[in-house]
Amino acid sequence: MSASTGTAHASTLVVFVKQGSDSGELRSNGWIEVCDKEADGHGAYMYLNTETGEDRKHFDRNGSAAGCSSDFLYADVPGLEYIKVCEQINNAPDKCSDRVNISYGD
Repeated sequence: MSASTGTAHASTLVVFVKQGSDSGELRSNGWIEVCDKEADGHGAYMYLNTETGEDRKHFDRNGSAAGCSSDFLYADVPGLEYIKVCEQINNAPDKCSDRVNISYGD
């Protein structure tokens, strides 16, 4: 797991998370991107937990093929409690990165 900051498209990279070679990023404007970089048959997704306890999963819709999947969050970014990147494992617990807590000083 690693965290870094940067800029792109008038937003700031809040956090970058890796699980193996799979990755996810969250930007300050609510933009998220999930990249499945492993051709292992395990779909990669970003798991988001909000301050209200709502869980969301955003998958890399094309699997390990070239490119990643991006979305705008439906909720306010400041409403996030934590995120992590996971691999969906059939008939077993999903393999996930450590959770990364999100704080905006609230």
